[in-house]
Amino acid sequence: DEPLGAEAALKLLQRLGTTNGPEVQQILDELTLAVVVRANPDGGERFQRQNVDPDCVDPFCREGVGYDINRYHDPSLAPADNPVPEAAAIRRAYDRLQPAIVVDYHHQGTYVTEDGEMIRTSVFWPIAEGVDPAVVDASKQVAWLIADTLEHYGFADVSQYPGSTLAGIARNAFGLLGSASVLVELRGDIGQKSSGYLIRTAYASMFAI
Repeated sequence: DEPLGAEAALKLLQRLGTTNGPEVQQILDELTLAVVVRANPDGGERFQRQNVDPDCVDPFCREGVGYDINRYHDPSLAPADNPVPEAAAIRRAYDRLQPAIVVDYHHQGTYVTEDGEMIRTSVFWPIAEGVDPAVVDASKQVAWLIADTLEHYGFADVSQYPGSTLAGIARNAFGLLGSASVLVELRGDIGQKSSGYLIRTAYASMFAI
């Protein structure tokens, strides 16, 4: 039930694959970009946060529904032992690619500013115990780039997301593994106008990174 990052990723891939301007050419010449367009395809079909595993049993399982994938990225959990196949697949891709930067797009709940305005975009970096301080600094640089880009385009005022230290959350897990790692949370009604705005917000941040 968090689909708009996927739509933005498809727009990014379309631009990189069909245009040949200097910005795009520089990206294609200098970078390797890997995109998991939708980490939870079965949950996406059912418009639910969890994957589809009604027999799941665990603290981060919704009984009769499935696992919350974004609690199963702990580096100490080998893919072969991971009960969540989607999270195991992402870890295998990570191990194969060894990315310098990992950015994970989600939808957040309702947060407001002191003036009562809805916060439409939030970012956060790894804070799990044991993350190298240099990795935290690199992650904060990516988060700052996102905030600066979105402010420049007028898409969103960016806040810091109130996240936890759990090692199984992607931004913490990939930080522990040594990558600059950032969570991006979007907020808005899933209606045509709001969705278009948030897709543009996510796309602008992706291209800037």
